[in-house]
Amino acid sequence: MSQMIRESRSFYLTSLIGNYLVALGIVIAGVVLVASGDRGDTMFKLFGQSIETGSVGIAAILVGGLVLVMLIRATMRSFDHTVAKEQPDRGTP
Repeated sequence: MSQMIRESRSFYLTSLIGNYLVALGIVIAGVVLVASGDRGDTMFKLFGQSIETGSVGIAAILVGGLVLVMLIRATMRSFDHTVAKEQPDRGTP
C-alpha cells in the first residue's frame, strides 16, 4: 500500500462510515414511517424533476437511496483520484 493511501485511510474510513450511516438512517426512517402508516402529502423538486407522493416515508426512502448512490459514486471517484496521484504515469502506454 502506498504512502498517500496509507495516510488518508483513517480519513476515508471515518467519512465513509459516517456518511453511509446517515444515508442508511434516512432510508430506515422512511421504512418506519411507511410501516407506521403515517401519511403526509409531499412534493419536492430534485434535479429539475418534480416528485409528488402521499407518504413522507416514500420520499425519505427515495432521498436516502439517492444519497447512497451519490456517495458510492463519490467514493469510487475519490479512490480513483488518490490512486492516480500515487501513479503519475498511469494511463500512458
